Amino acid sequence: MKVKYTYDKKKSLEPIHKSKWFYLEILIFTLLALYFVKEFEFLIGVFLFLSIPFLLQITLHVNYYFNDKDVILEIDYSEKKIIHYKNNIKAEINFDEIESIVRCQGSRYQETFGKHVIPSNFYNHTVIVGKNKKKIRFSDFILKDFGLFPIEKKVIIFPFLNLI
Repeated sequence: MKVKYTYDKKKSLEPIHKSKWFYLEILIFTLLALYFVKEFEFLIGVFLFLSIPFLLQITLHVNYYFNDKDVILEIDYSEKKIIHYKNNIKAEINFDEIESIVRCQGSRYQETFGKHVIPSNFYNHTVIVGKNKKKIRFSDFILKDFGLFPIEKKVIIFPFLNLI
């Protein structure tokens, strides 16, 4: 049985959707600052500081989009191999040749609303490392988890710029 995964626009909008509460908080804080603070220089500083998470999210989103837009990931369960196509370049790793699966996450806290949430937390990607050091990379825009067991899985946290 072969299963094929490609860039999914709905999955790519998930991090933006999950960030809505963060941006609502920023909007409320900005409106309160505009109402209570009359010093123009201070307001400029506040707006520049509050724009940092937005710029991080734009950077990550563009990076993930350009990495995944031409990727086709095939998992062939009958032949027990993973096939990765990117720009007509094919990479193959058999299940028994997989050394580890590394999950690179933006945060260890995956709630959509909590004290640890910033927009860059929702950008995660996976690296499959073969015994011959061949690597296959793809983000959550393609696939979150495909459940190969008992392969060793590692989780690495990159809090701000979890670039591919």
